[in-house]
Amino acid sequence: MPARKNKNTPSVPRNVALCYVRQSVTQGEDDTASPERQRANITEYCTERGWIMEWYQDAEGHKSGATEANRPGWLALKKRLNGPDIVAVVANDFSRVHRKMYRMGELMDFCREHDIELCKAVSKESMNIKDSSVSSWVMLESLFNEMYVTDSSRRNKDVARHRRKLGKTSGRPPFGTARNADGYLIPSKRGAWYMPDGSHIPGIAGEPPPDEAAIWRGYYQCAERILTQYATRDYGYPNLAFQLSIEGWAFQTSKKETRLLNGDDIRRVTSNWREYAGLALEGRAKDQNASMMDHPETVLDDVILERAVFPLDLLRAVALAQSARSVTTRPPGIKNTDYHYLMTGILYCTHCEEQAEQRKDAKYRSRIVGHSANKKQYRYRHSDHHCTGTARSVHVELVDGDIRRLLSLLTVNPDLLPVMSEIALQAEHGISNEDGQELDKQKARAIAKCKRRIENNLDLYRDGTISKEEYLSVKQKAEEEIRAWESRTTDLQKIAVELKTCIAFLDHAMQLWDSANAQDRQGLARMLFEYVVYDLDEHRITRFKLKPWADRFLVLRASLYDGGNENGTDESAVKDGTRFCPYRASETDPAPCLRRLRPSSSTGFTSASRCLMRLSPARLRARSNAITPSLNVTGMARVCQS
Repeated sequence: MPARKNKNTPSVPRNVALCYVRQSVTQGEDDTASPERQRANITEYCTERGWIMEWYQDAEGHKSGATEANRPGWLALKKRLNGPDIVAVVANDFSRVHRKMYRMGELMDFCREHDIELCKAVSKESMNIKDSSVSSWVMLESLFNEMYVTDSSRRNKDVARHRRKLGKTSGRPPFGTARNADGYLIPSKRGAWYMPDGSHIPGIAGEPPPDEAAIWRGYYQCAERILTQYATRDYGYPNLAFQLSIEGWAFQTSKKETRLLNGDDIRRVTSNWREYAGLALEGRAKDQNASMMDHPETVLDDVILERAVFPLDLLRAVALAQSARSVTTRPPGIKNTDYHYLMTGILYCTHCEEQAEQRKDAKYRSRIVGHSANKKQYRYRHSDHHCTGTARSVHVELVDGDIRRLLSLLTVNPDLLPVMSEIALQAEHGISNEDGQELDKQKARAIAKCKRRIENNLDLYRDGTISKEEYLSVKQKAEEEIRAWESRTTDLQKIAVELKTCIAFLDHAMQLWDSANAQDRQGLARMLFEYVVYDLDEHRITRFKLKPWADRFLVLRASLYDGGNENGTDESAVKDGTRFCPYRASETDPAPCLRRLRPSSSTGFTSASRCLMRLSPARLRARSNAITPSLNVTGMARVCQS
């Protein structure tokens, strides 16, 4: 439970109800509607009571009420419990809060001590937990909830154990498979249509295509293609995903969404070779590492052929390949000193950003991460093979230099501190300085009243009218009210403080950037930027977004690159808090990306070829005809794929 709060805290309106929603398991449509039903009941009850609702929810994945570690929403609610404005904790029923009797007892003790109501929205009642009989009934209900979850766990484990004995897997079927009426794996009939524009539309084999030029790509055939390529070709996960994406294959997620393949999808399919053989092994998946087993392919000797969904020879080849490639120990040699990449975690690819905006799907955003092959040349590398850009990496000095220049161009005028504070406040809230003057008068009256209360209380104590404990209690409460009033500020004062902090940060950052080590510069960059979008082809920052505390005060006083707007960023260059960096190519270098076309060491393709291979079949033919009618695109793609 949170730390105990003092009962003598300054009096504030207690009208905030902490509303909690939890969904344990999603098995059908009724379960997916559970959070909505809980929220509706809680909203109706809190509206009747006139409370302000503050929501906390754990409804993603499996959130068991028997534990707390897997419930971030509940942990956040517990930290909020000691707030002076909290009046109640509201849940649809107490099984949503806890399924452990001792934890429910701790919650009731805290609520009883701090006068917080414990409410059930489904029955619209506030439990009088100060009554021992009511508390006993609540504890008895919690005991039944704990017995239920314990019995359910035992029953589910027994069912899973029985299914393993029969050779049946539990949970979601592996990619490309489904379960028949007996519970065994069979090839799935689901897949996706590869459209001429490069997109995918989910479907079922045998259905009419949505477009005459669409190509059918079944999930079962995709899994077979992955296993075959993995066993027969020396491809890593990312390169294999890139090759299959060129061929138009797609992956189906656990939420039935269709998307392009990535390296993790290849790992998921190749690691399920035992399940594809009809085996149901006991234990965790991470304990089934092929490199930790002697001759892992021998587990296929006793397989029942009718239960295997792929040929055993193929699965045996996959097992041998995985055993040879898996590594469980750190490579020998001395570990090099860690290198702190300044922009790791907040640097994104501009081409992927454009795809995410066009498709309105944030999953297409991809980070540019630090990488070093020989620990001598450090670079930022973009590993997403679905990107439409040509370059895949850039030297860290280029990116860090652009960040250094960007920091030097962010500025705010200290002489305009009072004016900027007033303008920012009036623009956002419509508040003037008169509110601040009224608050100062109210603050002075309240502090004077608290001081007189302390003096009068002292006189009563000296006369023997009140005891020492009463005197100390009243004195402590009055002193805390004085501190609370002294700490209160107007919105204008808060904005002024934020602006001063912003100026101090800029001065501090520019003084330390050149002299500080890489780790300190990394902290400065992450403190200021939400994210930075970088173009690897043209080696420039295209947009960036500042942290909220600095976004309203900082501006670019000049163009970041040659050819931009010298007067800084105009209104059209800011959208939803994102700053766009104006840029125009130089006349002496009209196509800078053409200078960086070079062979790729990982696949042997040129950057231009890789760019063409990412296009859909129709766009690829159109692009080839525009270049030269004699270009054999089909042959080029076949050569590149081989």
